[in-house]
Amino acid sequence: MEAAALMLEVGERLGYDLEARPVSLFAVNVGTGRSVATGEYGRAFGQNFLGRYGSVTIGGELEEGTAFQRHAGHMIVVSKTHELLLDPTFAQFQQLGDLAVALFASETRLHKSGRFWHVGDEDFFARYFTADDFMELDFELVRKTAVDRAEKIVAYLNK
Repeated sequence: MEAAALMLEVGERLGYDLEARPVSLFAVNVGTGRSVATGEYGRAFGQNFLGRYGSVTIGGELEEGTAFQRHAGHMIVVSKTHELLLDPTFAQFQQLGDLAVALFASETRLHKSGRFWHVGDEDFFARYFTADDFMELDFELVRKTAVDRAEKIVAYLNK
């Protein structure tokens, strides 16, 4: 959440219209079959997607934690204007191997159903399900803590 807040603050100061979006995620490294899922939709989709290839288990039950953790579990930043999806913390999913890097996907728009974004190629597949109802109530506080760092970054970029 902190990385998304910082990205929003920097983007705002540079004149970009960005949105932070809570999401439920499923991603798979096609070559290794290693996968990751967050939130209810990501886990359900992952079970269905990988179930075609045999038995699969994705994480445990989601009974504890905040509503955000149970239903979403992840945050991305999008630019509707530029059809960009930015996932600055995707590297936390190290089980995906060398594909676990900060993700930047261009020409990525919300699916016409309004329910998900799809990112992928022959080696990688990710689906980000919207979970807007589970935006943490303290996100604006997190954004406020990012203001000083954002101003320093923008000052450095404008040198």
